[in-house]
Amino acid sequence: MTEWREFRPQSKLLNSQFDGYRLTLEPLAQYTLKFDDNIHVQNDFQLNNDLYTYNGIKAFKTSNQVYINPWKTNSDLYFFDQMHSIQQINLSLNESLSHIQQPINVYQLPKNTLHGSMIFLNDSLVLLCDGRSKLFFLNTNHSKWKLLYEEDFEEFLTSPIRLLHAASHEGYLHAIIGFIQTDCQLFWVTFSIGSSNDIKLIRRRILNGKKWPDFVAIESNGQGVYIAAEGLYKFTFDSLIEVNN
Repeated sequence: MTEWREFRPQSKLLNSQFDGYRLTLEPLAQYTLKFDDNIHVQNDFQLNNDLYTYNGIKAFKTSNQVYINPWKTNSDLYFFDQMHSIQQINLSLNESLSHIQQPINVYQLPKNTLHGSMIFLNDSLVLLCDGRSKLFFLNTNHSKWKLLYEEDFEEFLTSPIRLLHAASHEGYLHAIIGFIQTDCQLFWVTFSIGSSNDIKLIRRRILNGKKWPDFVAIESNGQGVYIAAEGLYKFTFDSLIEVNN
């Protein structure tokens, strides 16, 4: 069941005496450094004519290429290179940014990967998406990340796809995948995880909308999903219960 809530600013939190921000004309500092061994960040999504639309550009041309693990306090950054490897860089040893250490390859995605994306679920678990049809769960507590489980949704999705959000709560893992098939689709999947890291797909849901969302997030307890978009999104499929439209 869809529940709509209206958000209003709290006037007591607004400072009527605030004089505003002033923009400086000073240029921002920029640092351009090249990696050794001809390592480059993965290419942007290449959209065909069918996806070269407002929704397609918004969906696949706005992703960030650099990732951090918010569950850890170190200075590690991650990115996908053009060979579909995940590269790790640590910035803590060089505050001047005059040189960045050689990236470390922590995991290799399949060669047919379209465009990688990732979300850290906790301090030792990351969820990867190959941009085509697969999700990969990996343990990051190793110098080389260890694959725990993978799931292929080729029969349910139309590539390219994008991992929009993921969350874990009390033995369950939730992920939202976005793709475009005439309309915009949000594919919400739920996995159970056992005491020995046994992962199993237990539920699939699809939401349909006309405009690509500006914001998507799963509730921390996994009981709902927040969507900010120009139009409505409606459930069209649920593998556990019948959906009546």
